[in-house]
Amino acid sequence: MFWILAVWSVLRWAGSAIIVWIAKALAIMVAPVAMAPVFITRTGGREHVHWFWQWTTTHDTDAAAWWRGSYGQGGWLKARFTQADYERSALLRWACRILWVWRNPAYQVAHWLGYDQRGMRQLYVRDEGHLWDSGFGNFSFWLAVNGSRQVGWMIQWQYYWWGQHCLEVYLGWKLFRKDPDKRCMVAARISPFRRYEI
Repeated sequence: MFWILAVWSVLRWAGSAIIVWIAKALAIMVAPVAMAPVFITRTGGREHVHWFWQWTTTHDTDAAAWWRGSYGQGGWLKARFTQADYERSALLRWACRILWVWRNPAYQVAHWLGYDQRGMRQLYVRDEGHLWDSGFGNFSFWLAVNGSRQVGWMIQWQYYWWGQHCLEVYLGWKLFRKDPDKRCMVAARISPFRRYEI
């Protein structure tokens, strides 16, 4: 019985991954429209995306996350503009929102299609996450079952093939996430040319 549930889990993930990949491609294309000022509400330093375009961005933060976070530090944009510039310029805010979507396209869709963590118990864990982005090859695998007897799994693998360049594979569901709604998003990334500063 477990193997039937496991096979169903892989098929369910594959269907979800295809939807996520399509949503990511669409989000990257429509980001300049979706992140336009007319679709953003600014309240208390937060930038909220209109509900119609919410699918294009992340579920766990607002549209100003690229500017506020460490993303692009030392890059052209953040080296030339200040917080005061950001507050004054609708064009700068729009560009930063687009960069945020391009960095994390359609995370909301991946979350909607996520794995229900309610009642989840781990069946097997091989966690080499402490080596992620370290320059050392690593492989992690998680296997779990939830209260509805759905099997969930996650593979994280980095193979450094030349210096700081690696093959990065991240598939399944992000079982280690602790989102308040007990849903962990679909992971569907294969990057053969990732490069990290080590």
